[in-house]
Amino acid sequence: MCAVSPGASMAYQTPKEQSHISSYDQQHPANIQALQAFKSIIKSCYGPQGHLKMIQNQCGGHVTLTSSSQRLLSTLSLSKPVLKMLSAAVEGHLKVYSDGGLHAALLACSLIEGCWETGLHPMMSVAVNEVMQDICKKTMMSSDIFRIPINVASMETLLSLVRSVIASKPGCGLVKQDLHLIASLVVQSFISSIPSVDHGQPLTIPEVQVIGVEGEMPSGSHILEGILIEAPDIPAFYTKDLQVPRIDSGRDAGCIRVVLFNISLSGDSEEYADVGFELSPGLTAEASNLQAMRDLVDQLVDTRVGLVACQKVIHPSIKRYLRQKGILSIDRLSIRHIRAVQQVTGAEILGSFSCAVPPSSFGYVTDIKHLVVFGKSYLHLQSTSSLCTLVLCNHTEQSLEEMKHVCEVAHHTLALTLSNPTAVPGAGCLNVILAHHIREQVSHVDESIWRDIGCSKTQFLQLAEKFASCLEAVSMATVHDDGSHLVTDSTSHHSWCIPREAMADSDWLMRLGRCGCGMKVANQLKNSSWSIVGNLKYGVYRKEKQAAKEASRTVEDSNSEQENHARNVLHPTCSNRTAVQDEMSGHEPSKSQDGDGTGLILDLFAVRFNSFCVAVDIANVVLRIGHTIEDIN
Repeated sequence: MCAVSPGASMAYQTPKEQSHISSYDQQHPANIQALQAFKSIIKSCYGPQGHLKMIQNQCGGHVTLTSSSQRLLSTLSLSKPVLKMLSAAVEGHLKVYSDGGLHAALLACSLIEGCWETGLHPMMSVAVNEVMQDICKKTMMSSDIFRIPINVASMETLLSLVRSVIASKPGCGLVKQDLHLIASLVVQSFISSIPSVDHGQPLTIPEVQVIGVEGEMPSGSHILEGILIEAPDIPAFYTKDLQVPRIDSGRDAGCIRVVLFNISLSGDSEEYADVGFELSPGLTAEASNLQAMRDLVDQLVDTRVGLVACQKVIHPSIKRYLRQKGILSIDRLSIRHIRAVQQVTGAEILGSFSCAVPPSSFGYVTDIKHLVVFGKSYLHLQSTSSLCTLVLCNHTEQSLEEMKHVCEVAHHTLALTLSNPTAVPGAGCLNVILAHHIREQVSHVDESIWRDIGCSKTQFLQLAEKFASCLEAVSMATVHDDGSHLVTDSTSHHSWCIPREAMADSDWLMRLGRCGCGMKVANQLKNSSWSIVGNLKYGVYRKEKQAAKEASRTVEDSNSEQENHARNVLHPTCSNRTAVQDEMSGHEPSKSQDGDGTGLILDLFAVRFNSFCVAVDIANVVLRIGHTIEDIN
């Protein structure tokens, strides 16, 4: 039987494919191969030195260049059900927290793959994973080692959080000076957007509007009070002040009245979609609607409205009629823009033009100006609200899109900080600390735990070690150079990145500087033993020969000259060094002249805690699946 489209010739006939149902084990080679490929993509994007991914479908079209989990997962076309489940779980986390998607996806893939490699029953792996999850959650919630209080009144701390988010995305292409500028602008726009509320009232942080400018230097980025709405109808060379009707008297004297619609004003009314009506001879529905709109404009003129904003299309004749009456009009507003206009004006969104506009539905702005930003015309709406616009500049379209997305994530992170002002060590340090605590507590675990699971002590320790190794594997993913190691100490259990050849020198410990997150300094950890991350078993450190020799002696504090020399050996200075490399170099970055550099890389506690829980939960769901059944048609 053939399927033929109406009007198609016989040459385009295609036989209908027979549908069939396939069933295969979850550990089928095709599933394992797909999971490994997905993990490889996520792993190569992880961390400040992560590699960018260029995504384009097989038919061509738009190219996306990113290492951000949100943009990556929304662009990828996944066919395997197990990968769709993983992606959906991570995207659910991102909808709430905006950050931590790569961490959740990478940890989930590592746990699934690691449990399959053990050869033990999946349900046994699930039970042990749940025990390890409880250990980590209790440790993270109770220990001060993990929870770092955030002083939201400290600009330095807020800048550290924002820099941690922006520096982790090399697709932004920012050098050190530009990174500090963008981080400062994000913090400044966030603080400016916080509204004043009475004590006990709920606090809602409005979204900061972001305008992107392609082809300009990132140093040209800046903040404007109010919001910008693109106005292509106004020529960029127009320099005269806009003549807009203003309120003559009352408490709002001097302000401009605004009305806001979310219904089409193009003549094809949406109000009578399912209603039958009769028209007089010679009268059309479009003409009747246009006359109703003109009557509405006459009412707006009488009430001295200065701006009509519409989410959909405004008919050209209505635009011309508004212009003749001296009223500005904006149409085709996006969902984000119409919310911004509503926030800055306080107007109610109207869904009908067939009735009079009630006075309570009007909004107000203090001024409307024509503003040209890098050759584009905008209407600049100003009011007494705290809303502001962040104008971001970058060299290329892709780097600009990445930077806009990252700045929105950073703004959301700051908003979450107000409700839960707690951070955790970043740059891989947290997972190494968690792995140590798992090994330490597992060695003293009660016998009843593994008996309740139904496994032997050896099997329990094997799966617990696999869980700890997966945490360390996520930390090691921050190092994309095969010639480098992650090392950790026996006191703080933070992690340091060091080239392999540097460990052959007798003074390699003196060269470590600060750990990945910047909280610990190696030469201040006296009498600590050192080991390579990944070479640990059940809490016992396997020392390298040289590491044991160095750990046996007390490390004396070096003078500043020696420290500078060691840093120059490991991290030679170059003119094109990026901010991302400086953040991950392992030494304390120099402060700028404004004193806005702290060198700390922190993650928000709520984001990291939830991404950890999501990763373990979705990994356990996948491990519980016995067979995959696909109906292919």
